Amino acid sequence: MARFVQLEYEDKYDRMCGEPYIDFIDTYSAAYRKSVFQENDGFDPTFPRASGEDIDFSWRLSRKGHKMVFAPNAVVYHRHVASLLDYMRRKYYVGYWRVLMYRHHPGKMMSDSHTPQTLKLQVGLAGLLIPTLLGAILWQELLWVSLAIIGIFVVSILPFEFKAARKDLAVATVAPGLLFLRAIALGVGFAVGLLGYLRGNLEDASV
Repeated sequence: MARFVQLEYEDKYDRMCGEPYIDFIDTYSAAYRKSVFQENDGFDPTFPRASGEDIDFSWRLSRKGHKMVFAPNAVVYHRHVASLLDYMRRKYYVGYWRVLMYRHHPGKMMSDSHTPQTLKLQVGLAGLLIPTLLGAILWQELLWVSLAIIGIFVVSILPFEFKAARKDLAVATVAPGLLFLRAIALGVGFAVGLLGYLRGNLEDASV
């Protein structure tokens, strides 16, 4: 599991390497000037767990014109989650607290330097696949819609698959299923968070 997560990060690193400046740095690998950190009030305590406060802080810095760069030669040690359950739980909270982040930074809903557009597509496709498969039980024509969704999803993960196969063939073998589960966890988390926000009680709903 940890090897898959590492390849996830490396895929994002590849994207950031091509950018002169980025708008988000993961806390585990971030270095801020003390004065900048304090002048901008540090991390927002509105986020009660580690699932968005670093993104929020980076976006606040970016909005104020601070320049952040990706340092590909930096060496950082970081422990990834090692079980599927922990991974799914983590992604759930990433999706859940995205609602609050987009509330604070609505302009980032379209794009940011950390989130691939393909990931948003995959979350949407996974969300559509389940109801269309269930609907196909009653209306068989929906099965074709489901197959089309699966086809688009597969195409969207091919770039990651090719990279993974070159680095870790075992991970590449299980990656399609893990990428689908990732999309489900993110989507469910976002949906629950959005519902909580609309009801006025977006809070730390533990799972």
